[in-house]
Amino acid sequence: MMESQARSFRDKFGRDPRPEDPIFFDPDADEPRPRDLDAVTREMTDGLRQAGRETGVDPALVEAWCELGYVVTEDNRHLFSAGDIVAWEAAVRRHADNVGDEGDLDGENKIDEDLR
Repeated sequence: MMESQARSFRDKFGRDPRPEDPIFFDPDADEPRPRDLDAVTREMTDGLRQAGRETGVDPALVEAWCELGYVVTEDNRHLFSAGDIVAWEAAVRRHADNVGDEGDLDGENKIDEDLR
């Protein structure tokens, strides 16, 4: 994604980005200026969803990740509070219901494999 942003910057402004230039810039501006945070968040979320579809990650896991901003796996579970883990598991269940997936929370192992 970073390489793509640098390419886009070069295409738009005719030069390499400098340290003071925004990574996510407004493509409609004549000078480099930061992009709206909400627009960047939407684009990153859309990219995450697309990557999930392309790699076969359970959509419920991707949606829970988008909702909460984190992923709980067996490998990182010890880093989260009990409340964070409960929130993760509830989000996965809720999104599994929304996408009509009957998968169980053991799908965490699938995302472990997909994230490696």
